[in-house]
Amino acid sequence: MKHIASFFKILIFTLLFFFRIQEISSQVENVDSAFQTARTLAFSSKYNESISLCKKILAKSPKYQDVQVLLGRVYFWNNQTDSAVFIFSESIKSKPYEDAYIALSDIKRWTNKPAEAQKISEEGLFYFPASTELFVRKIKALIDLNNYEKSYQIADSLLTKNNSSPELRQLAESAKRKMSKNLFAVSYDYDYFDKQFKDPWHLVSVSYGRLTKYLGRVTARVNLADRFASAGSQVEMDAYPSLGKKMYAYINAGYSSDYIFPTYRSGVSVYRNFTQAFEGELGVRVLYFSKAAILYVGSIGKYYGRFWFSLRPTFIAAENGNRFSQSYSMITRYYLKTSFDYLTFTAGYGLSPDDRSRESLLQNPDLKSFRITLAAQKLIKGTNIVSLSGGIVRGEYIQGSRNIGDDIFCGVSYQKMF
Repeated sequence: MKHIASFFKILIFTLLFFFRIQEISSQVENVDSAFQTARTLAFSSKYNESISLCKKILAKSPKYQDVQVLLGRVYFWNNQTDSAVFIFSESIKSKPYEDAYIALSDIKRWTNKPAEAQKISEEGLFYFPASTELFVRKIKALIDLNNYEKSYQIADSLLTKNNSSPELRQLAESAKRKMSKNLFAVSYDYDYFDKQFKDPWHLVSVSYGRLTKYLGRVTARVNLADRFASAGSQVEMDAYPSLGKKMYAYINAGYSSDYIFPTYRSGVSVYRNFTQAFEGELGVRVLYFSKAAILYVGSIGKYYGRFWFSLRPTFIAAENGNRFSQSYSMITRYYLKTSFDYLTFTAGYGLSPDDRSRESLLQNPDLKSFRITLAAQKLIKGTNIVSLSGGIVRGEYIQGSRNIGDDIFCGVSYQKMF
C-alpha cells in the first residue's frame, strides 16, 4: 500500500508540474513580445508584475540573457539587491555577457563598492575589449576611488578614438578638475577703450591652487590692476568642494582696499551633473562697492560630440529691489586632441559677474553692452597649459544711444600642473 501511495504522490506531482509548465507556456506565447511587456512594466514602476513575467519567460527560455539582465535590474529597483547580484552572477557564469557586466558594475558602484565595480568592469573588458560602456564604468569606479589621473588617462585615450561620446567628455572633465595636486597660474589682460577711457586697463593675476580632501581645489589669487589711471590690488580665495558623486560647489571670497575693485567679493554656486551629459548651476554673487550689488547666476550646459554648449543668464538686483538687470552668455567650446585643448567662442549681452577686468562697471548695471570673445587653450608637454583670448565689448558707457564705445581686449595665461 505504501508503494501505491508513493506512486500516486509522484504521479500527482508530475501532473501538477506538467500543467504548470503548460500554464506558463500559454501565458508566454512569444518570449520577445513578453520581454517588451516586462520592460514596459518595469519602467512604469510595476516591479512585482515585471519580476513575475520575467520568471515566466525564463521558465520557457532559461538562457534568455536580456531577460536575466532586466530581472536583475528590477530586483535592484525593488530593493532586492542580493537577488539582483545573484541573477547577474549566474548569467555571467553561464556565458560572458556585456550587459550583465555593465549592470553588475552599476550596482556595485551604487552600493558604495567602487573597488568591486572596477574589478567587474575589468573582467568584462577582458571579454569585450571594445566596450565603451564598460570603460565608462571603469572610469567612474576609478573616480570614486580618487584615482583621478588614471581615470583621466583612460577617458582621454578613448576620446582620441571616439571623440563623439559626450559621457566620456563629461567624465574626462570631472577627472581633470580633480587630477593635479598643485596648480600655479599667471595671466595678463589688456583693455583698450576708443572713447570711454583715455588710458588702457591692465590686469595681472597670479594664483596657486592645491587639491584638498574636503574642500576640493583651494586656490589663492592676487589680482593687480591699473585702471582709471590708478593702481590697485585684490586678494581672493576659491574652493570647489565635492557634494557627492554628481554634485560639487564653487565658493569664492575676496577683498580689496582700492576703489578700482569691489571692497568685498563673494560667491557660491552649486553644480549638478545630469544624464545625457547635461550640467546645471545655480548660484549667487555679492560685490560690495559703496553698496552691495547682488547677482543671481545660473547655467545649463550640454556635451555634444566634440562640443560643449552652455547658456548662462545673470540677474542683477536693482537698487529699488523691484526689478532686475539682465545678462546672458552663450558659450561654445570645441575640443581638439585632449580635454585640455580646445577653442571657445562666447557671445553675450550685458555684464558678466565673473569678469574681473570689468566688474567695477557693475555700479551701472543698466548699461547695455554686447560682447564677443574668442579663446584657445593648448596643453604642452603634459603639464603646461597656455591660453590666448581676445574680443570686443561694444556698449553704453553713459546711458543713451549716443554714448557708445568699444572695449577691445586680449589676454594670455600660463598654468603649470605639478
